[in-house]
Amino acid sequence: MTDAFTALCRQRTDLEARLDSARQVLDDRSGAYNATTDGLAEALRRWETSTGQPPAEQRALQEQYLNGERAAATEYATRARRWGAQPHDGPLHALPCGDDPQLTAPILRHRLMGTFRLSPDPDTSSRLTLLRVADDGTRTRRTFDYGSHIDAKLRDELTLATVLRHLMRAAGNHERMLALLGETAGHFMPALTP
Repeated sequence: MTDAFTALCRQRTDLEARLDSARQVLDDRSGAYNATTDGLAEALRRWETSTGQPPAEQRALQEQYLNGERAAATEYATRARRWGAQPHDGPLHALPCGDDPQLTAPILRHRLMGTFRLSPDPDTSSRLTLLRVADDGTRTRRTFDYGSHIDAKLRDELTLATVLRHLMRAAGNHERMLALLGETAGHFMPALTP
């Protein structure tokens, strides 16, 4: 009986070690994903919508987002050091939803998210990537030229709601915005058209 018990204890220890190793791989991959445009936008949205969850869960989601932002900044710094800074490039930042009463509900309901790169070159206009995740998991992305440089001050005030309004007013974006929004466009257009 003790040999069987000892064997089971060894198996358990081995399984726990393998599980810890698998968790570490998952954490590493999750951290790398959170540094991508989609990953950072999704991490911010998870944190933004964590209201009502236990404080420890909210802090964990906040930390995931902040780790993704730090990893994205490190990735950019490494890339810029190797190949130099490129126009329209810079550290990656996610766009918070914003508190626009007409746009917040459709933004959340239809899983619309966005990111931008904070270019160090003040003479270049900034680029934004908007992502919509459909109910079936299909992802639709569009990159837009913001039309002006996003500086550190504007970065802190920028929200997805303000970006949507800005892009709809900018020439040439209407059809591209409709393509991004797809079948959900009718939920956004009353708030985006004068």
